[in-house]
Amino acid sequence: MKPLVLDAPSVENYSGLLRRLCPQAVGFAVHGATGDWIATSASVEQSARAALGTLTPREVVEAGCMGRSDLENGRRLYTMDLRVASDDSPGTLVVEVDPTSTAELPPSDEDIYSALVPFLACINNELRLNTELDDMAAELTVRYEELNLVYHTEDQVSLFDEGQNALQKLVGNCADYLDVHLAALYMREKDLFVVSDASDALIDIDLLEKLLKGALYERVQKQHESIVINDANDEHGDLVGELRYKLLACPALDSGNGVDGVLFMANEVSRPDFTNSDKNLLAVMAKKVTKIVQGSYDDLTGLMNRRSFEHLVERNLAAIQQTENTHSLLLLNVDRLHVINDTRGYEAGNVILKRIAEQLQESVQDADIVARIGGDEFGILLLNCSLDQGSRIAHRLRTLIETTAYSVADDVVKITGRFGISCVSTSTDKVEDALVTAHVACDAARDQGGNRVQTYEHDDQMLLQRESHMQMIGHLHSALHADRFVLYAQLIAPLEPKSGRHLEILIRMIGDDGEPVPPELFLPAAGRYQLMPELDRWVVKRACQMLAEASAPSKIPDTVFAINLSGQSLSDEGFLPFVEKVLDQFDIPGKMICFEITETAAVANMSQAQAFMAALKQRGCSFALDDFGAGLSSFGYLKSFPVDYLKIDGGLVKGIVEDPIAESMVAAVNQVGHVMGIQTVAEFVDNNDIKEKLRMIGVDYVQGYEIEEPQPLIEQLNKW
Repeated sequence: MKPLVLDAPSVENYSGLLRRLCPQAVGFAVHGATGDWIATSASVEQSARAALGTLTPREVVEAGCMGRSDLENGRRLYTMDLRVASDDSPGTLVVEVDPTSTAELPPSDEDIYSALVPFLACINNELRLNTELDDMAAELTVRYEELNLVYHTEDQVSLFDEGQNALQKLVGNCADYLDVHLAALYMREKDLFVVSDASDALIDIDLLEKLLKGALYERVQKQHESIVINDANDEHGDLVGELRYKLLACPALDSGNGVDGVLFMANEVSRPDFTNSDKNLLAVMAKKVTKIVQGSYDDLTGLMNRRSFEHLVERNLAAIQQTENTHSLLLLNVDRLHVINDTRGYEAGNVILKRIAEQLQESVQDADIVARIGGDEFGILLLNCSLDQGSRIAHRLRTLIETTAYSVADDVVKITGRFGISCVSTSTDKVEDALVTAHVACDAARDQGGNRVQTYEHDDQMLLQRESHMQMIGHLHSALHADRFVLYAQLIAPLEPKSGRHLEILIRMIGDDGEPVPPELFLPAAGRYQLMPELDRWVVKRACQMLAEASAPSKIPDTVFAINLSGQSLSDEGFLPFVEKVLDQFDIPGKMICFEITETAAVANMSQAQAFMAALKQRGCSFALDDFGAGLSSFGYLKSFPVDYLKIDGGLVKGIVEDPIAESMVAAVNQVGHVMGIQTVAEFVDNNDIKEKLRMIGVDYVQGYEIEEPQPLIEQLNKW
């Protein structure tokens, strides 16, 4: 029962009201059920305290009940029960009356009752309102704490690049804000168990961990909803049996709406019950778990993703500066996985990737770090492991993959992998250096046919190429800072008369000597060092700005300008909003822009590419799949992307005059494109013979030096 709340001004106001309703009233007192007193004067309270136990209730009218006690000084004390709710009596109203205080005849009990009923109603009403306000304040306090938990955890999550740290913080926040003895998160497929600090609680953590990882996890997975157990007699009370704990468990769902883990709270039985509010709040936190996991882990394999992996490599790199330990960094690329995807479907490729992920985890130490950092690429950081030891482990893993018969549907598949190894030591300046050297070694293994292990050697010629890229990165940063880039454009001409014009926008860097730097000299370095999104943003914004300044939307509305995009930009969550903002800023109609995406980039970032295309298609933009037929078994992917143009790989186009196989492949791409309603473009058309051969095949557009050399975009725009 809550204490009564009547402040001093209220008591004074009620005293005046009482005297008007009952002139013979001396004063009143309120005795709360919790033992507290509120009175108009000390004498009234003293009389009430002395006489309250002797009052004998007696009915005075049918509608109510009132007690009366006669005092020795001739005065009377009347009592009536306070009522805030029908089943709640928070106390007693005591009124002291002096029957002889006025010239009138002494009032009867019925007269007193009639006078006190409206007085009692007023007090009851104020007490009810105060109670409701108190309840609202308590509820708002709870809601505030819940919001504080949600927002505080969100702030913390944004500070971590590595998922497990964020999950540990989230679990700790849940324990603190919900004031529970134990909070835990268990994700079976990821072999992840995160628990709050319960060192001060008299609670059997081992027993609860066993329950969480066993029967409780299975029940939540089956129910696919939260479970609350406050008592052994509850619906799921059989799970606790004789355990004296109250439990709350909520599923954390994966992207496919399956149960990926369980967020779990436990309290001793003496603590308050878990409420619906607790359950709802935990459901919100479980969604945060999903968000963290999706941002830090790979959906398919359950391994860490590239961002988390790089964070851990960076953290261990910082640590070895003090310990002078040596780690080995392994990169694994699965050889020719695209062939499996093309011939047996993506599900078959996914089965193999999941099994390889399991093999890698089972084959290294618990402290070692395994991640999926690309479509067919895995990263492994072997802690406290020399380069020679890392090489032996890589050879063992290569043999394991080569000798495994991977079960796919009703068949078995053989696959191989190539490994690149680099050393992470005190001489490693930054994470990018370790990853680049491992990538270089892995590329060398690919160039030698795959299914081999290649260790990075500092006296290898590949190091010279790496040093060249590193030097170019300095020039790139300088050019970006000084805005030393220009846009060129090259005509894409139709082989048969068509309305409108097509041009591809190209970027050139201006070197320190003021001369244009060909893209093949700086784009590979930009790609390797993750600068492509910045370059792509520059191209999109500058191109739209130049089109707007030239009034292109009104002067040449039927012209289509093609802009190349990298795979790095497709995987950048902020790139799509940036493009939409720029189109709106410069009022560029979507139909004037065609985005070119290489087949390799589109496949490597399939879900992002599909979402990007869908959003900009709604604005009228078109899309071209660039370098189509280069290195991938292309036709299997074609239906996955809503493209308008296929740009046939120039490596095929250049050989069609002398090479019948190249001619057949170009013809096949052209035929499939036309069957699907997609127009075709041939690149690298450098002479008339190639052009005429393409005309015979039926290709729609051609592009190359035979058609037109690239020219500054400003000159192209000034032609109209």
